[in-house]
Amino acid sequence: MTKSNVFSLFDRRQRSVEFDAKTREAEKAVQLSLPFCAPRDLIFVLTSSFRASDVFCRFATAIMASTIIDLRIAPRLDFVRPTRAQAFSFFEASNIDYKDMFGRSGINSYFEEDSAYKTLWRSIVSEIEASSSSAGPAIVLVDDAAFLLRSSEALGSAFSALKMDEAMILQRTDDTELLRM
Repeated sequence: MTKSNVFSLFDRRQRSVEFDAKTREAEKAVQLSLPFCAPRDLIFVLTSSFRASDVFCRFATAIMASTIIDLRIAPRLDFVRPTRAQAFSFFEASNIDYKDMFGRSGINSYFEEDSAYKTLWRSIVSEIEASSSSAGPAIVLVDDAAFLLRSSEALGSAFSALKMDEAMILQRTDDTELLRM
Protein backbone atom coordinates (compact mmCIF):
# COMPACT_ATOMS: atom_id res chain seq x y z
CA MET A 1 0.00 0.00 0.00
CA THR A 2 1.35 3.38 -0.91
CA LYS A 3 1.43 6.39 1.36
CA SER A 4 -1.18 8.23 -0.67
CA ASN A 5 -3.65 5.34 -0.36
CA VAL A 6 -3.15 5.20 3.42
CA PHE A 7 -3.67 8.95 3.74
CA SER A 8 -6.70 8.76 1.48
CA LEU A 9 -8.22 6.04 3.64
CA PHE A 10 -7.40 7.99 6.80
CA ASP A 11 -8.93 11.19 5.36
CA ARG A 12 -12.17 9.40 4.44
CA ARG A 13 -12.48 7.92 7.93
CA GLN A 14 -11.71 11.29 9.53
CA ARG A 15 -14.37 13.03 7.40
CA SER A 16 -16.86 10.29 8.26
CA VAL A 17 -16.21 10.72 12.00
CA GLU A 18 -16.51 14.52 11.70
CA PHE A 19 -19.77 14.18 9.75
CA ASP A 20 -21.21 11.79 12.37
CA ALA A 21 -20.22 14.16 15.18
CA LYS A 22 -21.85 17.14 13.43
CA THR A 23 -24.98 15.09 12.74
CA ARG A 24 -25.22 14.08 16.42
CA GLU A 25 -24.79 17.71 17.52
CA ALA A 26 -27.52 18.82 15.12
CA GLU A 27 -29.85 16.08 16.38
CA LYS A 28 -29.27 17.22 19.98
CA ALA A 29 -30.04 20.83 19.03
CA VAL A 30 -33.43 19.96 17.54
CA GLN A 31 -36.21 20.29 20.10
CA LEU A 32 -39.20 18.09 19.47
CA SER A 33 -42.51 19.76 20.14
CA LEU A 34 -45.64 18.09 21.40
CA PRO A 35 -48.94 18.60 19.62
CA PHE A 36 -51.27 21.24 21.10
CA CYS A 37 -53.61 18.60 22.51
CA ALA A 38 -52.20 15.26 23.50
CA PRO A 39 -54.38 12.37 22.39
CA ARG A 40 -56.83 11.16 25.00
CA ASP A 41 -58.09 7.66 25.55
CA LEU A 42 -61.83 7.12 25.34
CA ILE A 43 -63.04 3.94 27.00
CA PHE A 44 -66.47 2.92 25.70
CA VAL A 45 -68.54 0.79 28.06
CA LEU A 46 -72.10 -0.49 28.27
CA THR A 47 -73.64 0.45 31.60
CA SER A 48 -75.01 -3.09 31.88
CA SER A 49 -71.38 -4.17 32.43
CA PHE A 50 -71.54 -2.74 35.94
CA ARG A 51 -73.77 -5.32 37.62
CA ALA A 52 -72.36 -5.13 41.15
CA SER A 53 -72.78 -1.87 43.03
CA ASP A 54 -69.09 -1.08 43.49
CA VAL A 55 -67.72 -2.17 40.10
CA PHE A 56 -68.02 1.22 38.40
CA CYS A 57 -66.36 3.11 41.26
CA ARG A 58 -63.53 0.59 41.44
CA PHE A 59 -63.10 0.72 37.65
CA ALA A 60 -63.09 4.54 37.46
CA THR A 61 -60.56 4.65 40.29
CA ALA A 62 -58.40 1.91 38.73
CA ILE A 63 -58.05 3.67 35.38
CA MET A 64 -57.83 7.12 37.00
CA ALA A 65 -60.67 8.45 34.85
CA SER A 66 -60.83 12.22 34.43
CA THR A 67 -64.09 12.58 32.54
CA ILE A 68 -67.36 10.73 32.03
CA ILE A 69 -69.11 11.31 28.72
CA ASP A 70 -72.69 10.10 29.07
CA LEU A 71 -74.28 9.09 25.74
CA ARG A 72 -77.56 7.67 27.01
CA ILE A 73 -81.15 8.72 26.49
CA ALA A 74 -82.00 8.27 30.20
CA PRO A 75 -78.81 8.88 32.19
CA ARG A 76 -79.41 6.93 35.41
CA LEU A 77 -76.52 6.80 37.85
CA ASP A 78 -77.72 4.05 40.18
CA PHE A 79 -74.89 1.77 38.99
CA VAL A 80 -72.44 4.31 40.46
CA ARG A 81 -74.16 4.97 43.81
CA PRO A 82 -77.75 4.49 45.05
CA THR A 83 -78.71 8.16 44.58
CA ARG A 84 -77.67 10.83 42.06
CA ALA A 85 -76.39 13.01 44.92
CA GLN A 86 -74.11 10.20 46.10
CA ALA A 87 -72.94 9.55 42.54
CA PHE A 88 -72.03 13.20 42.03
CA SER A 89 -70.29 13.21 45.42
CA PHE A 90 -68.18 10.29 44.19
CA PHE A 91 -67.36 12.16 40.95
CA GLU A 92 -66.35 15.26 42.91
CA ALA A 93 -64.25 13.31 45.42
CA SER A 94 -62.55 11.46 42.54
CA ASN A 95 -62.00 14.65 40.52
CA ILE A 96 -64.07 13.31 37.61
CA ASP A 97 -65.99 15.66 35.30
CA TYR A 98 -69.44 14.34 34.33
CA LYS A 99 -70.91 15.46 31.00
CA ASP A 100 -74.42 14.47 29.90
CA MET A 101 -73.90 15.01 26.18
CA PHE A 102 -77.34 13.89 25.00
CA GLY A 103 -78.99 16.30 27.42
CA ARG A 104 -76.75 19.15 26.28
CA SER A 105 -77.38 18.53 22.59
CA GLY A 106 -81.11 17.83 22.87
CA ILE A 107 -80.94 14.32 21.42
CA ASN A 108 -83.94 12.26 22.57
CA SER A 109 -83.48 8.97 20.70
CA TYR A 110 -80.90 6.88 18.90
CA PHE A 111 -82.71 7.52 15.62
CA GLU A 112 -81.95 11.22 15.14
CA GLU A 113 -80.81 12.74 11.86
CA ASP A 114 -77.14 12.30 10.96
CA SER A 115 -76.62 16.06 11.26
CA ALA A 116 -77.59 15.91 14.95
CA TYR A 117 -74.93 13.27 15.54
CA LYS A 118 -72.28 15.19 13.60
CA THR A 119 -72.98 18.14 15.89
CA LEU A 120 -72.79 15.80 18.89
CA TRP A 121 -69.43 14.35 17.80
CA ARG A 122 -68.00 17.86 17.31
CA SER A 123 -69.22 18.99 20.73
CA ILE A 124 -67.69 15.90 22.39
CA VAL A 125 -64.35 16.57 20.71
CA SER A 126 -64.52 20.21 21.88
CA GLU A 127 -65.39 19.20 25.44
CA ILE A 128 -62.54 16.71 25.65
CA GLU A 129 -60.02 19.07 24.10
CA ALA A 130 -61.13 21.81 26.51
CA SER A 131 -60.42 19.49 29.44
CA SER A 132 -57.11 18.24 28.00
CA SER A 133 -55.25 19.30 31.14
CA SER A 134 -56.71 16.22 32.80
CA ALA A 135 -54.40 13.33 32.20
CA GLY A 136 -56.73 10.38 32.71
CA PRO A 137 -58.92 8.67 30.16
CA ALA A 138 -62.56 9.49 29.57
CA ILE A 139 -65.21 6.85 30.18
CA VAL A 140 -67.97 6.94 27.58
CA LEU A 141 -71.20 5.49 28.98
CA VAL A 142 -73.60 3.90 26.50
CA ASP A 143 -76.63 1.65 27.03
CA ASP A 144 -77.07 0.37 23.47
CA ALA A 145 -74.54 -1.97 21.84
CA ALA A 146 -75.18 -0.71 18.29
CA PHE A 147 -74.77 2.89 19.41
CA LEU A 148 -71.56 1.97 21.26
CA LEU A 149 -70.14 0.74 17.96
CA ARG A 150 -71.36 3.81 16.06
CA SER A 151 -70.00 6.29 18.60
CA SER A 152 -66.64 4.54 19.02
CA GLU A 153 -66.15 4.56 15.24
CA ALA A 154 -67.14 8.23 14.97
CA LEU A 155 -64.86 9.38 17.80
CA GLY A 156 -62.08 6.88 17.09
CA SER A 157 -60.72 9.13 14.36
CA ALA A 158 -60.06 11.93 16.87
CA PHE A 159 -59.06 9.90 19.92
CA SER A 160 -57.76 6.52 20.94
CA ALA A 161 -60.97 4.51 21.37
CA LEU A 162 -61.17 1.29 23.37
CA LYS A 163 -64.33 -0.79 23.80
CA MET A 164 -64.41 -2.75 27.06
CA ASP A 165 -66.88 -5.47 28.00
CA GLU A 166 -67.71 -6.67 31.50
CA ALA A 167 -64.89 -9.25 31.61
CA MET A 168 -62.29 -6.67 30.51
CA ILE A 169 -63.56 -4.16 33.08
CA LEU A 170 -63.34 -6.69 35.91
CA GLN A 171 -59.90 -7.86 34.76
CA ARG A 172 -58.53 -4.31 34.60
CA THR A 173 -59.97 -3.48 38.01
CA ASP A 174 -58.60 -6.65 39.62
CA ASP A 175 -55.16 -6.20 38.01
CA THR A 176 -54.89 -2.62 39.28
CA GLU A 177 -55.95 -3.61 42.78
CA LEU A 178 -53.32 -6.38 42.83
CA LEU A 179 -50.63 -3.91 41.78
CA ARG A 180 -51.57 -1.53 44.59
CA MET A 181 -51.20 -4.23 47.25
